[in-house]
Formats: sequence, C-alpha cells, structure tokens
Amino acid sequence: MKKIILKKITLLLLGIFFFSSCSSDSDNDEPENQTPEYAMTFKLNGELFEINNPYGTNEFSPTNVFSAYPIEDYVLLQARNGLFGLVEIDLWLERDLIMEDAVFQVGEESDESATHINLIDNRNNFFESTTSGEVSILTVDTTNKIVTGTFEFTTQDLYSPGDTTINVTEGTFNFVYEE
Repeated sequence: MKKIILKKITLLLLGIFFFSSCSSDSDNDEPENQTPEYAMTFKLNGELFEINNPYGTNEFSPTNVFSAYPIEDYVLLQARNGLFGLVEIDLWLERDLIMEDAVFQVGEESDESATHINLIDNRNNFFESTTSGEVSILTVDTTNKIVTGTFEFTTQDLYSPGDTTINVTEGTFNFVYEE
C-alpha cells in the first residue's frame, strides 16, 4: 500500500513539475524579431505619418539609384505613403558606418558623406532642403539585414530659405535593408 501511495505522490509531483515548467504563449507576449507594421513613423509639423517602402510593405528598402550615393557605398532607406505618395523620406546610410549606437548629424553644417536625409512633401509648392538634424542607429541585425533607429530634422525651402520651416520629429525607422 505504501508503494502505491508513494508512486501516486511521485507521479503527482512529476506532473506538477512538468506542467509548471512549460511556458505559455499568451496574446500579450511579443514574438522575437517581429517586423513592425511600418518601416518609418514620424511627425511632420505635428502630423503623424506611418509609412512603408514605395511598394507599401516593410519587407525591404528599394535599391539606391542615385550616383551621389552609390549602391556599393550606401544603403537607401526610403519610405512614402503609397507608390506615388505625397510624403516621402529618403535616408542614405554609409554601409561601413551602419553599427549600433552610431549618431550622425545631418544638414548644411554637417559632414554629409556618412549619412543624408531628405523630405519630399508634394503637398506644398517648394523644394525642401535639410538644414539640420540627427540620425541615430539603435540596432543592427546583420543576419536578417534589419536596421532600426531614430531621426529628427528641419527643412526649409531651398529657393526661399527662412520663409517656411518644416520640422520632422519623433522619427523612427525599422527596415530590412538589401546588401
């Protein structure tokens, strides 16, 4: 009788141990390496934009075709609201400098050889020119080719400086980039 009781207690304890050591996946748990819904988010003079690459996805960044930033040297992170979107941000990062915790100044006074950022806002009648700002790289996943970071910058009309200032604030990016 003692053997039966000991077996039952042992099985009961093993069952409790087994089930308590199993992890559960609740709806509140965030899966690792989850791609966010948007490649870029930012506020343009206070108006929130949540946008993806020109093809409407967050799967990859388009290929860089500008000779000033050759594809062998730069990664282009480009996002716009739709294929022919009215608002677009183009961010060029020098490949050799894509590393965690890197911070780059952008604009007229900065060394634009490492990074450059442009706003194209087709809702207005002027050509935006970046005057100042900062781009920070937070994480780099070289295996999955994902780069995340933040940005903020100010632009003015290239042909009428000082007349209109546009502030881009609270910018974030999370891109799969091509190599």
